[in-house]
Amino acid sequence: MTGNADTEPQSSLKPWEQDALDAIRFGWDTAYLIGHDDEHGYFASRRDKIGGLLTAATPDELRQAITEDYAAKPVPREPAARRGGRNAGKARPRR
Repeated sequence: MTGNADTEPQSSLKPWEQDALDAIRFGWDTAYLIGHDDEHGYFASRRDKIGGLLTAATPDELRQAITEDYAAKPVPREPAARRGGRNAGKARPRR
């Protein structure tokens, strides 16, 4: 299975396939759990647990499935500060 480097073992994906999967995660990992395995191929599941598993044969098909799913019902996203993002720990200016 291919998933987050800290939680799943490395897979036999070709480098371009791994790069494509990493690119999908870069844009969507706050809303979807994204990975690859032999049983499902490329897959994504909503972090809000609504709906079923999205599966696809290629990274492009998975990206399209995620885009369509999100357009139909957006997934609440975790704030960057809670994810340890670029601005994590920085105070927000008062308005």
